[in-house]
Amino acid sequence: MPKISVVIPTYNRRESVERVLESLVHQSLDPREYEVIISIDGSEDGTRELVESFKAPYELKCLWRPNSGRASALNNAMALVFSEIVIILDDDMKAPESFVEEHYKAHLKDPNLGVIGAAPIHIDPSSTFAARYIADEFNSRLIKVSAPDYDFQLWDFYAGNFSIRRDTFLRAGGFNQSFNLYGYEDIELAYRLIKSGTRIVYSPEATCTQYYDNDFKKLAGNTISGGKMTVLMVSMHPELFEEIKLREYNHAGWKLRALRVSLIKLSLLIPKTNAIIISLMKLLEKRRSKKLWKAYSLSMDYFFWFGVFSEIKENGNYSLLSKIKSCRWLPK
Repeated sequence: MPKISVVIPTYNRRESVERVLESLVHQSLDPREYEVIISIDGSEDGTRELVESFKAPYELKCLWRPNSGRASALNNAMALVFSEIVIILDDDMKAPESFVEEHYKAHLKDPNLGVIGAAPIHIDPSSTFAARYIADEFNSRLIKVSAPDYDFQLWDFYAGNFSIRRDTFLRAGGFNQSFNLYGYEDIELAYRLIKSGTRIVYSPEATCTQYYDNDFKKLAGNTISGGKMTVLMVSMHPELFEEIKLREYNHAGWKLRALRVSLIKLSLLIPKTNAIIISLMKLLEKRRSKKLWKAYSLSMDYFFWFGVFSEIKENGNYSLLSKIKSCRWLPK
């Protein structure tokens, strides 16, 4: 029986899966002591054939199900897990030799832990502008949470490099499969874990390098989905409203708010508006504009709120919309 399992959900990212499988070959832990499960969420790009033919020294399992989202892919994979401890790992990661062992050792100290491993984003000359933007944001966040006296917050959680005992995960109910778009299924799980008494800790030793390769169009789509899933989460857990980004609607100046709401109204009326914004951003990237990062920040703000407003319009939760708009901005 393996001591620890690595579960990797994936969708149409064959090359990324090959990279992470190769990195898991060279681990300090004996390969007989861990297994790897690839949960394929409807991919038709050769990922399944790659996994089935991959020569690994560890036990390698492959599960294919029709596309239904990351939450569903991870829950399905748990049925194949035999070990007590599970590492949930994104498919765009590359693990150093000590990776699996560091997660395993962390759980020996305390059986009631959820362990977040560091996931710095790798940047090289071939990296997209979107990757550079996300790396600036995310790597700075990792520095903040690694401080010894840092008070870990729910919104610091991510499940791209996270380990937990299998029975703890199952008792919490696993991932909520209503989160069928990108984002926030991990935050919602973390909230339930913390409520049930699980202690979430950050481990810089359990590091795994992330190779983020999305372009601006993909990033915009994910940000819109994130806005939609934020509305879903606060609909499930209204008590979280005071802790999440929805209450920050009025933090921006009135000019930005006016521009934001004008674009949202235009986009809801003319769906091609978002495609035009994406094309303009690609033009700024091509010209390497000095204002590129500012444009990224403004556009991400817009796409998030577009996702929020479109989801509210779709489900008719106008009481939430009133609550969002009525929040006062109280500077810290």
